[in-house]
Amino acid sequence: MRIYFLGIKGWGMVNLSLLAKDLGHTVSGYDVADKFPTDEYLDNKGIVYDTDLKESNIDMFNPDLVVYTGAHGGVNNPLVVYAKSKNIKVLHQSEYIRQLQDKFQQSVLIAGTHGKTTTTSLTAFCLYKLVASIGYYVGTTEFSGLPAGAFFGNKYFVLEADEYAVSPPVDMRIKLKLYKFDHLIIPALDYDHPDVYKDFDDVLRTFYQYILSYPESTVYLNIKDKGVLKLYQLIKDKHKNIITVSDNGSSDLSVSSIDYNSLGSKFRLFYKKQQFEFFHKTVR
Repeated sequence: MRIYFLGIKGWGMVNLSLLAKDLGHTVSGYDVADKFPTDEYLDNKGIVYDTDLKESNIDMFNPDLVVYTGAHGGVNNPLVVYAKSKNIKVLHQSEYIRQLQDKFQQSVLIAGTHGKTTTTSLTAFCLYKLVASIGYYVGTTEFSGLPAGAFFGNKYFVLEADEYAVSPPVDMRIKLKLYKFDHLIIPALDYDHPDVYKDFDDVLRTFYQYILSYPESTVYLNIKDKGVLKLYQLIKDKHKNIITVSDNGSSDLSVSSIDYNSLGSKFRLFYKKQQFEFFHKTVR
């Protein structure tokens, strides 16, 4: 498949285009001519992109699919409008990610208003070390010793899931709700995106409805965070597969004896009061 990414230099679109390339698609795109830190990732993968916003770019590449975000005019971008006029399939970034999820056996989503990128990076790294059969999408470049936007297998798809709207004010669908999940991790929850949510209760309502729409999936909640704790109190009697997480013994999964210095870090892990050995990571 030939895929054309609009705003291809953005952190999220770079990783998505690299992932598409690893999956065997022919990839190109458009962005401004300014130099971006992400240029080298596209160049290293041999992904070419246009810097002139003109319809002939679409005619020359002849894509099967055009993927866009809320940037560069979103759904009103002239290349989106032109592609639709030529009956070329057009998808928002989140809609395309949802299609990618079907290529994997299980989806692991990291959501919430803070800590998503870090948690997604660490989750992808740990799963890679354990099973070596993952794909991942995260809103940054190289992380945790893994290359950007990579595909190593089809067991788990680790995804940083944004709670923002698709393309305000034209398309107010919540991107998070476009995804499915088998495992959902929420490290933190706070009031954010006032152009989408009127208050924190509105944020809570969105996550509450989303979680309850997947009753058989597993949700991991960091109840040390006050916002996540409020969410847990709302759903604890309505969803059967919740695992609470904290750094004290009040949760299902907890850590203690945390020690870190310039040489590395270590901690003791407990699950359902069962004690494990020390986990130790040495800085190299």
